[in-house]
Amino acid sequence: MIGTLVVVIAAMAPFAAAAAVPRIQAAIAIRGGAMVIPLEPAEHLGTPSVQLTSGQRPRSHVVWLTASLRPVRVWTLPPRRVSTSYEPTQEGEPFLLIRLPEDGAGDLRVDGSMVRLHWFEMPASMPMLRLDQAAPSGPTRTGYAAPPVEDPLQAWRCELLASIRGSDPPDLNRFNDAQRMLAVSNIGAWRVALHRIASADMGVARQVAELLTGTAHSDTAEVAAWLTATTPLQELLSLAMADDSPSMLAERVLRWCERQTELCVWIDADQGAAVALSFANPRSADMLAEVTWAEPSELPWGTQVAGRRLQTTRYEPLPLRTNTPLLVQVGHTHLMLPIDRRVQLIEPPGLTVGPLHPTRTLSDVRAGTPPPPAPVQLQTFAQIRRLMGRWEVMLECRWDGIPEAEHIEQDQVSIAWECDGQRHLVTVSPSGVMGSGPVRAHVSQHAHAWLCRVVLPDDWCCNSPSLSLTREQVGTTRVETWPTPSTPWHRSTDAIMLDLSHWNGGAASPRE
Repeated sequence: MIGTLVVVIAAMAPFAAAAAVPRIQAAIAIRGGAMVIPLEPAEHLGTPSVQLTSGQRPRSHVVWLTASLRPVRVWTLPPRRVSTSYEPTQEGEPFLLIRLPEDGAGDLRVDGSMVRLHWFEMPASMPMLRLDQAAPSGPTRTGYAAPPVEDPLQAWRCELLASIRGSDPPDLNRFNDAQRMLAVSNIGAWRVALHRIASADMGVARQVAELLTGTAHSDTAEVAAWLTATTPLQELLSLAMADDSPSMLAERVLRWCERQTELCVWIDADQGAAVALSFANPRSADMLAEVTWAEPSELPWGTQVAGRRLQTTRYEPLPLRTNTPLLVQVGHTHLMLPIDRRVQLIEPPGLTVGPLHPTRTLSDVRAGTPPPPAPVQLQTFAQIRRLMGRWEVMLECRWDGIPEAEHIEQDQVSIAWECDGQRHLVTVSPSGVMGSGPVRAHVSQHAHAWLCRVVLPDDWCCNSPSLSLTREQVGTTRVETWPTPSTPWHRSTDAIMLDLSHWNGGAASPRE
């Protein structure tokens, strides 16, 4: 019922092309709120007749929703953004948006199809849940813990965060009409759910709120670490809306809290002398994580993460450079983090890498996956190769058309190359090498991308150099890195080891 709607809207599954009748048979209805109903495909799009069996005719619209990758990623926002259109779109899927009357009653009839409704009263606001949130020590950059105000499907969390922090929720007028109805639909469901949990057991409601709004901080940054996955949020809404006694509701929601993965874990660096893992604990209590290499006889390390803290811990790697993953256990939850520390052999025609990784978001970390690639038209690739007796890095930096002249220099790629203990850094833009130095670059601009051949000086090259790449849109939050993704508050300079000695079957020196 309500869970079905949340899954369809929040997950944004592959979209159909048209709609005529509802894809659901029952739903939650909140008086004075809104409903979002997925529609079945049909050959032609029509505007359904919508009426309650009580005789009321609520205002309704058919709207097409499209999910697309965000070109600029924000820590608290989902990787995909939802756009709305009242006209059919090739990538969109149709939904029926219904604004419900404050005295709504009965079931819903859509073009002769019946949707059974279970009615609830709309609470005036989120429940008052006072959480014991310790203030961060030292200066913080709070943007990484900011509410996801740009996403109408996250408006409920913005309102809950505002309630807990004692501030006014963001005005829903920031959205267009269709987005505002999406926001109202989600806000109403979460208001009802959290009030029902709080009425059953205030202590359990506070645990839920901590999971839904928790943050962690270091000495320099405060970051969101709350739950983001659709499935557990859908499950919580279903539990809260179930026709259970207060004691049974509290017990089931408490069991839900105990099943959640509270600690956020991600790889901060894995190519150097040590492997660095970052932990974010959104709970007020300390948590213990056990970390081990996925090899027989390897013993785990115990890492204590203080309540509400963001910390990075370094671990000794295996003696050989392998692709053995790390295992992280927190309570009954196991997480496998893939790691590849193998040396990259450079053989003809060269090693191609990419696309470079966008910055991580909370959704990526919560899912235990690397960031999805940037949109195809914005991706960045590189090749390490030997041409005409010289080692070079060839870059392909895609863009949506050649930008205005004053913005050309904002698109920059930094190449960090280390050899024999000497670290060299060169930065290039569509205009060529930035600054002075011994590096030569050959640049060409095209409608789809700018290309750059960076020729490395002979004395920079040895058998075992290391390399990392960063592409940055100066003045924006858009950053891509390789080989390790960054977080918005910490840019990765992790470098991968290369072996240049095999270019001519191992017979030639890198400087020959």
